Amino acid sequence: TCNLNCQYCYVPKTYKNIAKPDHETILNRLQKLINKIENEGFQIGAFCLHGSEPALMSPETLVEVSSTLKKHWKKLNCKNRAIAIQSNGTRFTTEYLTALKNNLSRLSDIKLGFSIDPPKVIHDQFRDNSYDLVSQNYLIAMEMGFPVSVLSVVSDSVLDHLAGFKSWMKEQLDRK
Repeated sequence: TCNLNCQYCYVPKTYKNIAKPDHETILNRLQKLINKIENEGFQIGAFCLHGSEPALMSPETLVEVSSTLKKHWKKLNCKNRAIAIQSNGTRFTTEYLTALKNNLSRLSDIKLGFSIDPPKVIHDQFRDNSYDLVSQNYLIAMEMGFPVSVLSVVSDSVLDHLAGFKSWMKEQLDRK
């Protein structure tokens, strides 16, 4: 399920509006996945939540997902692992991020990926006029100390605005 209707979304429409799984369902499915992986002699090397909109999970659920994966990694003596979440960024408000920050053992346990397609005119055209909110949330996440990244779709439309795209990306790199 998702809270936007991006023009180039690859998730079939039949899945976009289904009810999101509740806290217990998410954690039970994750534990089943971990059990299967461990029973077959494997381990989770990297873990990224993406597709649809993973930030529709509550911050508390996301913290539990992190905790569950950290237990798996600790059990198998895996070091320096983190969860990545690729999001449209609309839900990463001050309130959401504060709840994450207050409940994570380390901010670096979750890496926040924002889908932003600069410049604003292109992002808004393809991502439901969400540029201002997403950009604001991206800056808040950086100010709060979360590790952040940007994923952009480089379409023909972006290429038509390459100077704006390049300028925005350079500005972000200069911030770091």
